[in-house]
Amino acid sequence: MVSLREILCIGVLFWEPLTIVLSVIILKKSNMNVQGRIFAILPIATGEGKNGTWRSQDAVLETEGQYPKKVCFNLFGDKIEQFPLTIGQLVNVHFEIDSREYNGRWFTGIKAWKIESGSTPAYASAAAPVAVAQSLPNDAAVIEAVMKKNAELEAQADKQMTIDYFEFLVLLEAAWYGVTILRHSILIKAMNIWYHALSKHDRLRAFKYMRDRLEVKDGTHERLLARFNPDCQYRVHLDNGTDSDTVECYYFEREYWTSSFQCCEKDFILTVQSI
Repeated sequence: MVSLREILCIGVLFWEPLTIVLSVIILKKSNMNVQGRIFAILPIATGEGKNGTWRSQDAVLETEGQYPKKVCFNLFGDKIEQFPLTIGQLVNVHFEIDSREYNGRWFTGIKAWKIESGSTPAYASAAAPVAVAQSLPNDAAVIEAVMKKNAELEAQADKQMTIDYFEFLVLLEAAWYGVTILRHSILIKAMNIWYHALSKHDRLRAFKYMRDRLEVKDGTHERLLARFNPDCQYRVHLDNGTDSDTVECYYFEREYWTSSFQCCEKDFILTVQSI
């Protein structure tokens, strides 16, 4: 008959290998990844923490397929240089999901820990590459050059684009209701790009139109109203001890936002002036 002491010895003997096997299984199950092309690369944010200076950069990936979706992920510290990104680059992003609490609210982020490059930059709208591929099926270099040029033109268009006020309202109304990814993307673009393309007068008209005629149903609507509300616009002076800068922001949920993705670190704010 096996004694209790012998059973305990056998358990101790096999415990360490068992924990290693279990750890490998858990790691494999928690390995999350997503594939797509880099849609946007945001500026690097820096700050001072308990362990010294930190650096963080967000990027947006667009998945491929019939119903593409956009995913915003984060690179932190040395991973910014370890995994350099280019607009249009095909990548496979391995990530972990992390949530944190701030002022009673919870925020969830996607942190990339490994990025595999799938091809050279070739981001463009679907129509142009397909048309070229049909006329020049064997000339891959020409196809790649056209796609790259389209990506450059698209990036320039975002910076220099103009939009008519009534065109803006049509797009806004079309995207206001519903829960699709496309609808959300249009509203985000209205905050980050089209807002700057409108005149100050048209921004005020757009704010009054949204406030008086459209029903506010979710947080995206509330943020969009704050973006266009003239009483929420501020000029914020920042200083992290090394560099200083002045940026134009909008005030929403007790934070000063430069875009829908990035807000000012409260510890670096020196002065705030209404615009």
